[in-house]
Amino acid sequence: MSMQQIEQIISGELKRMRISSQAIVSPQVEKIINSNIDKLEAIVGRICPGVEAHSDHSISQVFIKFNEYLGDRSIIFDRRELKILTFALSYTEGNMQAILNNEDSVRGALQLFNDSWRDRFLIGLINSLLKDWHVTAPNILNVLQKFIGEKLQGYQGNRKIITSFKKNWQYFDSPNGDVIFGDYIFRTKRSIQNATDILEIPKNWFTHSYFSRVIITYYERHKSNIASEIDNINSALKSHKNEITYKRLISKIIIQATNPEFECIENSITTIALQRIGDPEKNTSRYYLEKATEDERNQLENARVILRNWLAKSFINIFFTQCINDSERLEFWKHIAEQNKNSLSFKVISSQPVKDMLSQDERIREYLDARFITVTNSKSNLAAFVFYINDYMLIEFSDPGYAFYAYKINGQHTPDISIPISNVNDLRNANMPLLIYRQGITVTQRNDEGRLFHRTEGTIEWIKVFQHWFREIAKINV
Repeated sequence: MSMQQIEQIISGELKRMRISSQAIVSPQVEKIINSNIDKLEAIVGRICPGVEAHSDHSISQVFIKFNEYLGDRSIIFDRRELKILTFALSYTEGNMQAILNNEDSVRGALQLFNDSWRDRFLIGLINSLLKDWHVTAPNILNVLQKFIGEKLQGYQGNRKIITSFKKNWQYFDSPNGDVIFGDYIFRTKRSIQNATDILEIPKNWFTHSYFSRVIITYYERHKSNIASEIDNINSALKSHKNEITYKRLISKIIIQATNPEFECIENSITTIALQRIGDPEKNTSRYYLEKATEDERNQLENARVILRNWLAKSFINIFFTQCINDSERLEFWKHIAEQNKNSLSFKVISSQPVKDMLSQDERIREYLDARFITVTNSKSNLAAFVFYINDYMLIEFSDPGYAFYAYKINGQHTPDISIPISNVNDLRNANMPLLIYRQGITVTQRNDEGRLFHRTEGTIEWIKVFQHWFREIAKINV
């Protein structure tokens, strides 16, 4: 006898055992058991709406069994397994795809539910619908919506969470139901944080992807008074716990805050962005959104640049006040950081005592480590602020009399700060030419790399000379 024949015999015997095991309990007894289960679950539902205790292990077992069922339709599920399966539609394990990723799998699962229907299945199905609202393909989601809608229409029970969904089904039966609901919250002057209370569903369901566009729509309707709503929206994001929503919404607010009338929320949205998405200097990949539209990608990159510039502006304020105390240079570099067309990153290079001093300021303390390079052999207070804009490395030194340096990033004279630096003076090169040579008001020579001094000579202020080189040679907005 071949191994294939042996496997067929074993497989057939297992099928017979599964079928015979269903007959151990008589139909009458099974009916009584199921009736009692329904009553108990109704009681639990009234006390703790939406609470369903299914272990990952039990979901895994039912999910694996369903995948076996797709290849062998004689496999039988009891109602407890089917109830668990309603919560497993987005579950995945190993190389097996989620049920909601395949329309045939969804239709197979819905047929199983329909053949042994119990109203208690609605909780898991609705949970799966909201959980995967923006994850599942629209055509598959529509199949699930239609099935749930039909079952809700025929529901005659009194379980609060189900009756609430039946009453509010207009917010779930179309692809833009979430937008309609977000608009409803705004029009009725409710708080976004009360979204689950309005729908009378468990608060922990607020994490589901359905509420992503609910929150974003709420923001869009409140854009004109965002200053008074920013804390409310941040609290909603904290409860929502969805990184995709963080990226989509926070990028919108960052860009909005560049308008002068919304400058008052710059500090608040900076804090929110750093908390929810992360430091754009350390976590550049987190400012990327998979399956984003071109507009969303551009918006995220624009927001990342703006946030980097805002952080640079904070460091510039503190560095040029505490390390240099030069108001003219402070205003010059603040203005550059405020030009959002400049993609600006930076490092501060100095000794440990200077780092300790800067870390006393709570505005930059949390972000200092990612932007500070400690020299290895110096305790001097000499510090350098290194800016990266376009293809330039630009260096300002803290001590008076030190020139400003401009290096091409890939130039042969450019200091390598990726290796240990023993002294801040190593960043200087006295053999570099001046960036601008002039006679009176006439520019006689301009160089791509070199030095400039912060000295006003004749009738032309040093800032005007700097601005000329930045604008005409480096092509940097000033």
